Amino acid sequence: MAKRDISKTGKSDIWPMVGPHICNQTGKDLIDLMARSLINHCTKNGGTLNRQEITNFFARASKSSRFFDVYYDSYEKCMRSCKSHNFVVFNKNLYGKFIIDHYFNPIITHCFDNKIRRSGKWINVFLFGFLEFTRKYLHRDFDLAVSKAYKTNSSRHGGKLTITHIISDENVVNAVKYLIGSLGRTATNDSEMTRLFCNFIDSYICKYYNLTGPDMLKINEVEGASFLVRVANLNIGKARKHRLRLH
Repeated sequence: MAKRDISKTGKSDIWPMVGPHICNQTGKDLIDLMARSLINHCTKNGGTLNRQEITNFFARASKSSRFFDVYYDSYEKCMRSCKSHNFVVFNKNLYGKFIIDHYFNPIITHCFDNKIRRSGKWINVFLFGFLEFTRKYLHRDFDLAVSKAYKTNSSRHGGKLTITHIISDENVVNAVKYLIGSLGRTATNDSEMTRLFCNFIDSYICKYYNLTGPDMLKINEVEGASFLVRVANLNIGKARKHRLRLH
């Protein structure tokens, strides 16, 4: 078989994600190929196969190089993903963080612009903190919804899976709506809730920046209350165009 080069890709066809969905696609491709081969073999044998004939068929198939192209295609997808600046291995924290960022980024940048301008990494620290706050106080099954969306769309789209498929998945959309509803059901302008939120986020900020006292990178209760109220009042009826930022 002639050697195939790993294809160079442009922005239009970069594989933005790598993960078990590519393995899932490999399995589906092999099943489809084996099914077609078995049906053809059955047809050539009068339309029926006994147990021994089926066993012999799979014994021959397991030693065949006919399926190598399926493996190579999967390998190529992985290589293209690794070369992409969007490379990321599936991780519930990263995808949960991305979903939070996707839906709430305009609010985050509006409420905490002065902190983001001081440190470009600040928004990532905040996102991980807010994701953990979401799990603990707003939606304990948030990660489950993300994982379910990933598994469902992996089976549906295989190696062509993109982050857009996950963002628009019904499970994810409903999880975000539930999160927003949880804040709406909570007195978001209540000083106790605001204080809890600010202290929770500041613990992440202090740990990352090694802060031990007052600092401009920490959020105050005015900023925290503004953020919580804006999220609680957010309408996500129309999904906005996503920006891929998973690092």
